[in-house]
Amino acid sequence: MAGVSLGINPGRYEEIRRALSHIPGGAEKAIMRGLNRAIEGARAEAIRDIRNRYTVHPNILKGAMRIIKASPGHLIATLIARGAGIPISKFKMSHVRVPRQKGIPVALRAKISTEIVSGASKEWSHAFLARMKSGHLGLWTRSKDLKTARGRALITEKFSLGVPQMIGTSAILTEVVNAAGHRLDKEIGHQIKFLLEGGG
Repeated sequence: MAGVSLGINPGRYEEIRRALSHIPGGAEKAIMRGLNRAIEGARAEAIRDIRNRYTVHPNILKGAMRIIKASPGHLIATLIARGAGIPISKFKMSHVRVPRQKGIPVALRAKISTEIVSGASKEWSHAFLARMKSGHLGLWTRSKDLKTARGRALITEKFSLGVPQMIGTSAILTEVVNAAGHRLDKEIGHQIKFLLEGGG
């Protein structure tokens, strides 16, 4: 699991409270709204930064991220990324359909190549594509040593990093935190102005 939490320091809280002292609950409302919009921006930034480096589909990234919003009584907003490794078949591949393999010597079968990190291609000379009965398309390898209970070669699917590992890399995490901080300052400023002008 990896994530980002946003809050506000006591000094800034007092500034906002003084600016909105004539509005009951105004400071909490402005901060809460700012935090929640900033954490949504942090998720968008995380998806954008990960997509700049990895070729995984944005829906997979968004599905692995959860936002815990701030409330007037809990002025902290959090972005959490959970999930195990992502199947390599979910990244950019040279084949999107299972190539014909039956009856073709191994040496002559179509080679599968992937691009997990943008611009870095990898060829899987001993792996093959197969679609399960569930419809899941995976990249698999057949073990030379391990066997199933029936004595057949053990087949395992190939996985890459999970979303928590991607968002937790130093470069991506720094970008997300910096973007969220800038967005938070901007959003709180908008909310203070909105409330001072009579907004609800």
